Amino acid sequence: MQQSQTPISVGIVDNDPCALRILTAIVAAIHNCRLLWTCGTGATAIQRCLSQKGRTPDVLIVDMSLDDMPGTTVCETVKTVSRNITVIAITAYSAHRYQEASSRAGAYTLITKDHLNTDLPKVIHDIANGLPSDMIPHSPERSISHATSSEEHHDYDKALSEREQKTLGLYAEGYSTRDIATTMNISESTVYSYQNRAVSKLHARNLAHAIALGARKGLW
Repeated sequence: MQQSQTPISVGIVDNDPCALRILTAIVAAIHNCRLLWTCGTGATAIQRCLSQKGRTPDVLIVDMSLDDMPGTTVCETVKTVSRNITVIAITAYSAHRYQEASSRAGAYTLITKDHLNTDLPKVIHDIANGLPSDMIPHSPERSISHATSSEEHHDYDKALSEREQKTLGLYAEGYSTRDIATTMNISESTVYSYQNRAVSKLHARNLAHAIALGARKGLW
């Protein structure tokens, strides 16, 4: 990312409302930085990052311990289908717990929550200026060319049914399996059936990847 007068746009996903408020305040105080949105689930963050409807951030801040999926899954999914989003991993635990995993998933760096006030502004400044992070040693972002190439060769000729598409869309909005079952007036086992069929038809590795691919294709 090149240095620019254009504000750096930021998305945040954290399942802790208190942490979201703190992060919102920190981002608001960073020069030339604009908060696009916050959310509490990984599925919603993936959907927003890949929706291509003006909600794709330059930087995504991801808590490593989410309720619906690991933060590393969010990071890996976003980095697999979008080269333009830089992911900052954060954690309330010791950095050693997630440092290697977040690096493998493609995160720019990992920041512990007790250092957000001092470290987050510097990291975002470094990203804006195209610099590598010197906060915590990390491996370079993993190559995504193979994954992207593989996805481009799938023609998605097996169209999702209306129910399969709706199921994925509700997951993307942060609904739980139980919520989806209630909303669609079906059993949870049927929800899982729709989910598995959708993942298979999209040639996705998992549910999060299917949500990302669906958003990229504009299915909802």
